[in-house]
Amino acid sequence: WDAENVHLTDVLVSVVKETGTGADLYDAGEIDYAILSDAFVGQYEGAEDFNTVPRATLGYIMFNDTKEPTNNAALRRAVSQAFDKELYAESVIQDGSTPANGFVPTGFDVDEEGVDYREAAGDILTYNVEQAQKDWEQAKEELGIDELSLELLVSDVDLSGRTAEYLQAQIQENLPGLTITIRSVPLQNRLEIQRSLDYDFYYGTWAPDYQDALNFVEQLTTDGGINFAKYSNEEVDKLVDQTRHELANDPVARREALMQAEKIFVEEDAITSALYQVSTSYLLSPDVKNFEIMPFGRTINLRTTYRAAE
Repeated sequence: WDAENVHLTDVLVSVVKETGTGADLYDAGEIDYAILSDAFVGQYEGAEDFNTVPRATLGYIMFNDTKEPTNNAALRRAVSQAFDKELYAESVIQDGSTPANGFVPTGFDVDEEGVDYREAAGDILTYNVEQAQKDWEQAKEELGIDELSLELLVSDVDLSGRTAEYLQAQIQENLPGLTITIRSVPLQNRLEIQRSLDYDFYYGTWAPDYQDALNFVEQLTTDGGINFAKYSNEEVDKLVDQTRHELANDPVARREALMQAEKIFVEEDAITSALYQVSTSYLLSPDVKNFEIMPFGRTINLRTTYRAAE
């Protein structure tokens, strides 16, 4: 099928464990494509063969809704507005990833008019220290406390550790009286702890199964796939159900229902807060054409790729 548009007969893959090794192989002309991370992005940024593309993966925090004090919405709003996402993306991730202010990523769901879902929905619950401190005062009053300690659960990998330390520093600085401790465990253990609800809030990442804003929004329904918070809101469930049934053939009303549901669980209930949207930065030989980085799922698509020099 489509044989006239398929040009490659062979693809040689070099498996490398370190970003620096891949960059060196690329610079030596031994490979045509190399993924970059951290400091290597700054080293190559601006070069003709440097590229950055967004992917439909979010890094986020989620709160345990089954126990005090993290079942308090004012506390969750305070924490979610107390860290600078722009600074986080620039100083911690350093790979071209961008701040996320909503639970549906940019460039993922575009309607027939070419309008992106995130653009239409706008930013939700952004970095705002003044409002975070007001919500923190409200939370202290509602909980009857002056000080509080929360534990942040993360996986024991490099980025998760750096993320935890950044959140700890920002939240403690901007919300005096709130102490953040860090619990770092292997990923499988983290998932087990989430399922057992033995945590206050956690940091994780998630990528979709199919290209529809619904796939992100439905995660925070009562039976949502990554709803480790055990969060349940009847209005969110109702709106999502409508998008699957009576609004399924009305794209305008369907999108509006999804945006309403997202606003409820991100802004009003603040059960989760996205930190950043993943981007892939890479080097690609200028003579390689039709090379595609996929927004989710498999990383690259070489079906119609060809080398111009040939």
